[in-house]
Amino acid sequence: MSADAVIRKIEEKASREAAELLRAGETAAQQGRDRMMWDAQQQAAALRAEAERKAGDTRRSSRQKAELEARVRLLEEKRALLREAKALACEKLRALPEKEWAELMTAVVLRSGAAGEMDVVAPAADAQRYQNTRYCRENGLPGSGGLLEYWSALLTEQNGAPCVLLLSEEAAPFSGGMRLCGETFDIDLSDGALLDTVFAEQEQALAACLFENGGDPV
Repeated sequence: MSADAVIRKIEEKASREAAELLRAGETAAQQGRDRMMWDAQQQAAALRAEAERKAGDTRRSSRQKAELEARVRLLEEKRALLREAKALACEKLRALPEKEWAELMTAVVLRSGAAGEMDVVAPAADAQRYQNTRYCRENGLPGSGGLLEYWSALLTEQNGAPCVLLLSEEAAPFSGGMRLCGETFDIDLSDGALLDTVFAEQEQALAACLFENGGDPV
């Protein structure tokens, strides 16, 4: 074989090897590009999923916050309505006619658990009510000392032991009702305390009257 033929064969082989190397390089490059594209798509999908999750969390949080704020506003409105109802009840209690007030307070005192000697602390404006001898006389009630003496007699009979209610010189800090103060315990019979008891005992009935859908009046 001549030298020229040998050289041509060497060149042809070199060309084939170069072409194969080029094709292999292009294949590897394409595979690399495909891999990078796949990685990018996966990363984009992960970022999109995370963004959607955060958006969902934000929407749920906003909805829960709005629901909570609405419930808080509703509870505040209910509390305000209850305060208004109690204030109105206090006014009506203080405006009771003399006979109705005396009968009510007689029942309250007899249920109070008063015993022994107790001081009656009442608002200065109500002092005459508790020493109202005219009311006792006109209604045929015993007690020349007024309602306190009458109540003392009823409690003594009810308890089977002496009970004496004496008007204290101390003026009560509340506007209506009284507080019975003994040696070992006190009994709050102020208008506010009496109404709190009534509201607590009649909570469901009051809720039905005050709130359209009833429920918890808290």
